[in-house]
Amino acid sequence: MSDNQYKEKAEIAEKGIPEDAKEQHASVYYKIGQFLTGWSTVESLFQLLLEIMLGCSRQNAAILFHSVQSARGRTRLLDALAYENLNKADRETLHALLKRFRAPTRLRNELAHAQYNISFTTFLIESSSTANMSDYDGGDPVKRTPIDRAWENRIENMSASLHKLNLELWEFIGTLREQKKQRNDQEG
Repeated sequence: MSDNQYKEKAEIAEKGIPEDAKEQHASVYYKIGQFLTGWSTVESLFQLLLEIMLGCSRQNAAILFHSVQSARGRTRLLDALAYENLNKADRETLHALLKRFRAPTRLRNELAHAQYNISFTTFLIESSSTANMSDYDGGDPVKRTPIDRAWENRIENMSASLHKLNLELWEFIGTLREQKKQRNDQEG
């Protein structure tokens, strides 16, 4: 950290955050919270899809779902199970829905695993990602990204895409439930 950064942090600690910076930070935190809530809601729907595809209890689906420790692993599990449990059209629909979850997951990981640093001039994310440590060149391993209007727009756009994905997943879940009901009616 540079001498100017230390000086700025000391000023913040001494004087407090300026009012205009508080408003900007509150707005950014709100948008991050909205995005993370949307992401989590979509991931919860994936657990419901697992329950429907396997025809198991909610508890067993939760145990299986949470035993896979990454979003990538969970979406791969659903994609693989689709080949045994869904018709071709539904597999293709599910695959497309899962694919749309990738970009929001990358942003979620950036936001959820970042360290936040308040600044008078800008709002920074400091993320020391071990994913890129193989490229480490001996310099500063911390990526400092200002959260400016472009970043806020990115968060807002991803939140909107998650909202749309959420609605489409509920529609898909309804379709799968209806198909299951029809099969049960035919068998029973």
